[in-house]
Amino acid sequence: MGKEKNIQGTPSVPRIVPPHALALFRIFTGATLCGMWISILILEPALSTGEWMLCVGMALMAIFLILGAWFHYIAIIMAMLYGLELALMYAAGTETNLVTNEEQAVFFMLVLLLLCWSNADRAFSHTMRMRYGSALEWEDVRQLPVTLLKILIACSYLYIGAFTLWQPVWMNGVRLRSALLGSLGTKFGAQLARSSLTMPVFQWSLYGIKTFMLMLPFCLWIRSIRIPFIIAGLLMHIAIVVLIGKWWLMMLFAGSLLFIHPETVRIQFEKIMRKT
Repeated sequence: MGKEKNIQGTPSVPRIVPPHALALFRIFTGATLCGMWISILILEPALSTGEWMLCVGMALMAIFLILGAWFHYIAIIMAMLYGLELALMYAAGTETNLVTNEEQAVFFMLVLLLLCWSNADRAFSHTMRMRYGSALEWEDVRQLPVTLLKILIACSYLYIGAFTLWQPVWMNGVRLRSALLGSLGTKFGAQLARSSLTMPVFQWSLYGIKTFMLMLPFCLWIRSIRIPFIIAGLLMHIAIVVLIGKWWLMMLFAGSLLFIHPETVRIQFEKIMRKT
């Protein structure tokens, strides 16, 4: 078959965009995965030899992911290992194990595969340093896999928003306050729950969080209100990290950078580099 043609009869080509936001998302993904696997090594001293080797190997591969070294091989291997973990959990009839849970395994597997397809090592990477002599050099990437990554990020936010609608902890302020005092909350979360804040504050804060989480995946696509929602999303994720310790969700915030026009990210990066 010949090349597909557009209405004017000229051969169509894949739309290409600058890779800077994509590369930043790759770096943040690698840092998140590295932190997760290292934290397992620190917090789970009773790991078997196989589990210990898996955690060390995944942490090392996550570092290569950050650096963009041997990127495609590393991304595929990590995605396959997450797929293996998912299969083992299904076989055991459990939703979680010492190293991950079903939702994380599916999410990270899809992210890694899409990053691999998108050529996310085309900026800020060892690949560019070897090819051009500088990690700051870059090549255009295809827009389709970047768009699919944006859809995945939006769907993840929508899933979390829907989850808060029916999960018992998030039903009312009383349960949320009790959860912060229990296993859900961090030290700061417990201090907030013991503070003089009244129950209506917790209740209306909960309503606000639910509303925002359901609005965010749609508002990220609307250019006129995108930036305010990204800033509000950053504040929300910081609060999540401080109060309940779910710091790996900051990766979703990094994914929101993909919604900013790639050319805008490139121009801002070049302005920063000129100033430095």
